Parts: sequence; C-alpha cells; structure tokens
Amino acid sequence: MPPLSGNGDYRRMTKTLSRFQGTQHRHVFPIHRDAVVSLLRLPLPDHEQGRCSGPSNGCKTCILFVHRWRDVLCGAVHTIGCMRPDEGACGQICDWWMDYDVAAGYSEFAGSAALNIPRQKNDAVRRGHQKRFGRSEDPELDIVDQMNQFHLAIGLKPSSSCSKRSNPNRRCKDCPPLFPLSHSNKRDFILHKAPSSNAVADMIVRGLRHIGLDTTLFSAVCARRGGLSTAIEAGVPEAILWMQSGHAQEVAARRYVQLRSPKLLYATWEAFKL
Repeated sequence: MPPLSGNGDYRRMTKTLSRFQGTQHRHVFPIHRDAVVSLLRLPLPDHEQGRCSGPSNGCKTCILFVHRWRDVLCGAVHTIGCMRPDEGACGQICDWWMDYDVAAGYSEFAGSAALNIPRQKNDAVRRGHQKRFGRSEDPELDIVDQMNQFHLAIGLKPSSSCSKRSNPNRRCKDCPPLFPLSHSNKRDFILHKAPSSNAVADMIVRGLRHIGLDTTLFSAVCARRGGLSTAIEAGVPEAILWMQSGHAQEVAARRYVQLRSPKLLYATWEAFKL
C-alpha cells in the first residue's frame, strides 16, 4: 500500500514539510513610541460646563470614551510591556501592583507599577514575572496614572478576599479582569468573565483605529514587536529586554525586532572606519 494512500495524507505531508521552509509571513508594522504617545493622548470627552454626569450615571459621551480608553490602554500596556495578547487576557486587576518596588525600599520608583504575569509561555525556569511601568514626567503620558483612573472610572478594584500577592501564580476567583470585555449593550463592562486572547487582540487593533491609524498592516503581535524594537533602538541591553518581555530564550525574542530606522544597521560598516 502506498504510504500516502489515506484521504488528506498528501496535504498533511506538504503542510508538515512547509514548516521547515523559510516562507515569508504577512508584513505588519511595529507599534512604535509615536503611536504609544498618541494612544495615551486620547482626548477626553468635550462637555459643556456642568453637563456631564459621568459614565456611572449614564453620560453617553463618557460611556463611549471609557470603552475606547480600555482599548488604547490595552494597546499601550501591551507595547511597553512587550506582551502577548494571552498575557493581557489572563491579567486581573489584582495583578496590577502599584508601588511594587517602593515596598522593597526603592523610593525613587514611587508612582510606578508592576504587572504580574502568572504564567509565561515556554519558560520553565522563570515561570512568570513582573513587568515594570514607570511614572512619566508628562502627566498626559503617565500610563500608570491612566490605568488607575480607568479602573476607578468603571469601579474595578481587587476583592477584599484576594490572595494574589501570596499566590501570584493562581487565578483569583473574585477579582475582575484587567481589561474587561464590553457588554453587548455597549454601556457596561463584563466583570465576571475573562476576555479571550482574540478579544484582547481586537482591543489592541481597535485602539490604533481610535487614534486614526489604518490598521490594515497591524495586528496584536505589533505590540510585542514594537516594544522590543523601540527598546533596542534606544540602546536597552538585550538581557534587560528579555526580562521585561519574559522570553525564555534570546533567539526567540530577536525575531520580533524590526527597526524603524536603518541607522543602527550601519554600525558594522562604521566599525571599519572607512
């Protein structure tokens, strides 16, 4: 009997062989610093003086804004944290640790935050880690403050019975998601259900659309790619990058790097001092 006699055997064989061939993937742009700045500068609702009742009291403009705010913050956090969508999907409000390093005696990091990642793909050594987000000199670009204000605006807070700090790798059954889903009525958030990775990926892309970008060549991977690429161009040491992104191997992380400027690529030529 021929080795490929079964229904679909040949198709499966060719698909298997294609995994060992270098085929070009769909080209997507990284989310660089300029886009992150635009995400964090999303304009606030423009109300007439004294006419706003706030999202909790049914102001339609504010309700629309907080849902957009969720999207742009999701994109900014995933980019700065060099995150995969599944990491954001697993995140809960109790994973957002304010002044985490201050508690260890580093007062210079007041106003910063750490995002606890309970599980890290393909990392049997680190098994999760804490991504850092600092305090900005420009109040409009302070991602930590914006995250706190967003959580406050929609009533997100850790449960009084939460034990995440003592069990950082376990999912808390009482705490809501870090980036909650929107209810079908487009007014409320679903606080009892974790979003899927695809839902978080959609938030990231929608956030870029909210700031006017054509998202044809953007996907969720653009956040991780943009975070690593921006940091590489700024001269951040590779070892520090892998600690922020949570990669288990440097080789895997290097695949995400896509430089915005070719300037660094001339470094080898410059070494010859021609």
